[in-house]
Amino acid sequence: MAKTTDSMAKTTTLRVSTDVRDRINQLRRTTNSTVSQVITQALDRMEEAHFWEQFDEAAEIVASDPVATEAEKAEREAWDRTLRDGLDE
Repeated sequence: MAKTTDSMAKTTTLRVSTDVRDRINQLRRTTNSTVSQVITQALDRMEEAHFWEQFDEAAEIVASDPVATEAEKAEREAWDRTLRDGLDE
């Protein structure tokens, strides 16, 4: 069975403002990409940014709680010890 390529994938129509369409087309031309590639890359970057925003929020919650901070530190130290398992000093 042949691998499905981007051009063979199922497609749909999205309604966007003409400004968004023009911005996508400008990026498409300047990066020599397809519309789908431009949108996919933008979504990938947004999803990554969102992941790190959530990570930072969680880290702030842990940092503001002394009990959670100590629990995280103890867990990190336990994992650090496993890195040395079976290795000569």
